[in-house]
Amino acid sequence: MKLKTLFASISLLVPALAATAQVAHFDMSLSDGKTTEAVSGNSYAVASQLPAFTVGGLDGQALRFDGYSNYVRAALPATLSTDALTISVTLAAETYPMMQVDVAEATPTYTAICSNLDETAKQGIALELSSQGDLRLRYGSASNFVLKVDGNRKLPRGRWCRLVAVLDKAQNAATLYLDGEQIGSGRMSRAAIAHGTAPFFIGKDAAETKSGPFLVNTFCGLIDDIALYNAALSPAASDPQFAVGGLPADTPRPDFAYPLSRYTNVAPSGAEGGAWRPQYHAMPSGSWTNETHGMTYSDGRYHLFFQKNANGPYMSRLHWGHISSANLYDWRDEPIAVYPAESFDLKGCWSGCVYEDAGTPYLLYTAVDNAKARIVRAKAADATLADWTDKQVIIDGRPAGLSDDFRDPYYFEANGNKYIIVGTGKNGVGACTLHRLQNGAWTNDGSIFFRGATANQHGTFWEMPNVTPMGDGKWLFTCTPLGTGVGVRTLCWVGTIGSDGTFQPDANGVQYLEMGGISRDGYGLLSPTILSAHRSPLASHLLIGIVPDKLPTQQNYEMGWAHNYSLPRELSIDAAGLLVQKPYSGLTAMRSAETVSVDEELSGSKALVSGRQVELLGEFTPTSGTCGFRLLRDAVLTYDAATRQLTLDLTGMQRVVNDGGSYKGIYSATVPEPLRKLHVFLDGSIADIFVNDRWAFSVRLFPTDASAVTNKVFATAPTAVKVQAWRLDASQTTGIMETKIVNSGNPAAVPLCDLQGRRVGSNHRGLCVAKGRKFVHR
Repeated sequence: MKLKTLFASISLLVPALAATAQVAHFDMSLSDGKTTEAVSGNSYAVASQLPAFTVGGLDGQALRFDGYSNYVRAALPATLSTDALTISVTLAAETYPMMQVDVAEATPTYTAICSNLDETAKQGIALELSSQGDLRLRYGSASNFVLKVDGNRKLPRGRWCRLVAVLDKAQNAATLYLDGEQIGSGRMSRAAIAHGTAPFFIGKDAAETKSGPFLVNTFCGLIDDIALYNAALSPAASDPQFAVGGLPADTPRPDFAYPLSRYTNVAPSGAEGGAWRPQYHAMPSGSWTNETHGMTYSDGRYHLFFQKNANGPYMSRLHWGHISSANLYDWRDEPIAVYPAESFDLKGCWSGCVYEDAGTPYLLYTAVDNAKARIVRAKAADATLADWTDKQVIIDGRPAGLSDDFRDPYYFEANGNKYIIVGTGKNGVGACTLHRLQNGAWTNDGSIFFRGATANQHGTFWEMPNVTPMGDGKWLFTCTPLGTGVGVRTLCWVGTIGSDGTFQPDANGVQYLEMGGISRDGYGLLSPTILSAHRSPLASHLLIGIVPDKLPTQQNYEMGWAHNYSLPRELSIDAAGLLVQKPYSGLTAMRSAETVSVDEELSGSKALVSGRQVELLGEFTPTSGTCGFRLLRDAVLTYDAATRQLTLDLTGMQRVVNDGGSYKGIYSATVPEPLRKLHVFLDGSIADIFVNDRWAFSVRLFPTDASAVTNKVFATAPTAVKVQAWRLDASQTTGIMETKIVNSGNPAAVPLCDLQGRRVGSNHRGLCVAKGRKFVHR
């Protein structure tokens, strides 16, 4: 039976009270940004930085509370009973209120789920939730006290719940229920309930607690229904769906995802989701995201885990977020994978990895309290990777002799042995510890997997270490150091793993993930996660990393989100042991029918497709002058044939400047060989640029002119140019533009993939991809 139907037909349950018991009812639906209290008919605006919206609730709609800006300031009727009162709330918490951003509170601090409590006047009633998930009821009493009832259970996250408070003067009892089960009770001293005229806040209490522009004492999640009755009802009477133990196990999960329409009017507007918001790059639907970790493939989907603060687009108390995709460009939000819930991860669940052991998926994460970091393992409940259980501390803090920083574990197997490495520093230089599995336990003796040479070159601490088998006995080690002479940028070494599990780099030494110096000072792609080909249906290794937006806090507050991830890059090493990066071949499936081709000796410029979701693929044979692309009308990507200098110049673009203290709009690198190919992907506020199918870099750009959407190819001296350009559409999965018909055999004599990049056999028939081109194979 539906909830709101139950409210209307409560006469079947409590006939004597049916006509008069319900005195207020907020069904939390919206009309013109307002929610209506049904009994009085009064409507109340939803305070919100971005437009308020609802999602499907248990019945009808539920109002989404973003955890940092929105709430409702309403009112309760003057007809509330002073002798008997029931208040019921149907809700789903995505996470708990932040309350403080810098520490994890050992003593819980509360805010309201809903409240009109006036503590000075000692009037009103409040249902409250703490930063650690504790529940309590407080209410004003005619005895001139604010009385309370503490709950003995925490509010579950990620599922629908029913919270009911019953005040019964005749029985001298105040009782708090969660999902039909009593979780707390107290005596009323037979005093009447003291009601007042204070505003009734939904989603926070009357106070306004902020960190910068962000409210931190707000609810994050969904509220489906709030009802008040002038009667002391049992939980079953107010809603029999919520029997003891909660809703049935097959009840759909609450949908916390933010729709693209939420961002449409974020300046500069002009596109669904706003002109800046990427549409085919991996990212959660809103709030704060940080380093990726644990990319894997399971249950027919690619899964990406990451540092998440669901309470707003700022960094604090990290959880493990989770998104997934069938094709690596159309992503969806998944339930939060790991919450801070134990004494050892009170301050957050930081980065780590996902791996498989004997067919079972596990994750490792860095658990942080207010004192130290530990390495914790959890196990997937099933192949969907939606739920993780059985948290166990497996490495209890850093070994002696290392820096205070100790985090970001990574699991790998080599030479028949199992290992974990963890980022750290030793004697002031970045390093990774090495932990071996011995007799069912992990060692923690301070062994070093690999360390840098000097702090200036390689930093004082290494984050996000990654070890990837590249074939032929070669391994790729990547890390993101802090404290180098040029700030944060990702470092790479190719080498071998010794019989003792340590890493020995080859003679090429350190390599850089981003081309030239474009990644210094924390710009460009950082902290990559790598999916090995042997762990997925792909024919190649894939890399995805964060590309920070480097925007002011106020800008993120106004946008409603922070950061996104790079395009997936296909990763390999050549015969000389040098890193090679190309765009993921499966991205061709996004190419829409809107395309432009140029094939001529060009001196001047030619218009290509317009838009902020486009792909430009150019082959150039320059002998003099400059050539390249003009992007979004005012940004210029130029190659100089005389100097081999490739420069992305944003100085002519009207934009929010996010690089004023570093690049100042000029990103430049020397191409080690003559330019042959430029491959550019634009998506909202990110450009991914690939050079000669070998080098890559990613740049964030924030044009403020919504009309700046034109893209052109140019050459200042006669240059042989062959360019194809497409509008890209992440919902496009069956387009067959630019295909070849192949009757039999492998069209390119290389591994054949479907449009999602999954390896298929040579007998595959239909649309497929090889060498980055689409074929109809029949």
